[in-house]
Parts: sequence; C-alpha cells; structure tokens
Amino acid sequence: MSDFKLFDENFSSSLLAFVIRLSPDFALRFISLVREKAGKRPTAALELAECEREYTITVEGRVRRPDIYVDAKVDEGRLLCLIEAKIKSGEQENQIRDYRTWLEQQSADEKILATIARYRPDWSAKPDVELQWVDLVPLVQESIATAHPGGFEAMFWSQFKQHLEGIMSKFEGFTSYFYDVHG
Repeated sequence: MSDFKLFDENFSSSLLAFVIRLSPDFALRFISLVREKAGKRPTAALELAECEREYTITVEGRVRRPDIYVDAKVDEGRLLCLIEAKIKSGEQENQIRDYRTWLEQQSADEKILATIARYRPDWSAKPDVELQWVDLVPLVQESIATAHPGGFEAMFWSQFKQHLEGIMSKFEGFTSYFYDVHG
C-alpha cells in the first residue's frame, strides 16, 4: 500500500498536477498520451506555460473549477487542456458540458477536454479523451526506471505508482460473503 494515505480525487489530482509541473519528462509523456488518445500525433517537444489545480473558469454566469488546467506549447502550437478527475464522485450537473463550452471559446491551436476516472461515468458531454487512473502507471514506471535507485525520486515515483494502483485495485474474485447465498 502507498504511503499516500488520502485516496480522494482532490488529493490525486493535486498529486498529478504536482508531477506535471515539476517533472518535464513526466509532463511530456502525459501530454503525449492525452494528445495521442485525442487522435493527435505524438508530442515531440513540450514547454509548459501553466499547470493549475482548481482553475477558475466562468461559463454562462456559472463558476466552475476544472481539476487541472494545462496551457503549453506543444511542438509549434499552443495547447489548452482541461482535465476532470473522478474516483468516487460523479459529474456535477452539466460539468463536462460547461468545460467544453468554455474550451471552445478559447484561442489555442489545440483544445482538449480530458477525464481521468476510476470507472467511466455517463458524462453530460463527450470528452476528447477518457483515461482511467491505471493508464498513468506505465508513465510513472518510466519515471521509476530513470530515477536514481534508492533515492528520494525513485521512492516518490514508486509511492505514486502504488497510489495509482490502489485507486484502480484489481478484481480478485468474489468473497465468500458475496456468493454464500445460503449464509
């Protein structure tokens, strides 16, 4: 089990924003994954301008706060990406639809609306990219592979990987309580 004891979506999305901001290699791999899932070509170069948690936007008089806002130069263009993270909660009323509306009003070469969820909920609008938390594990594994063994960075990435795996725990069969109908 990970030493990150808080398994809520606010902590998890804060942790994700933290590693995007502070690890250029991870940020490049993450944005590449998002862009590829959106049908774009792989990212060759990334220059992060801004990565914010709970970024405030206003849509038709409603204040919204997407979990992660990314503004970056990718290759030769500008990318704006809104990311909504879910673990246990569902979408607030028209939350994703409002994010789409706001994003479409912005000027950027690429605009991507992404979600990261434990399970795929029914969204009020279709995101460009639907990720699951477990999709980030290979990206973190690459960070572990390049970190100095036994150092703080390697331990951090290892804990982050365990945290992600904990969010998306694997099915290990039915318990006797579940299938013991006579009991």
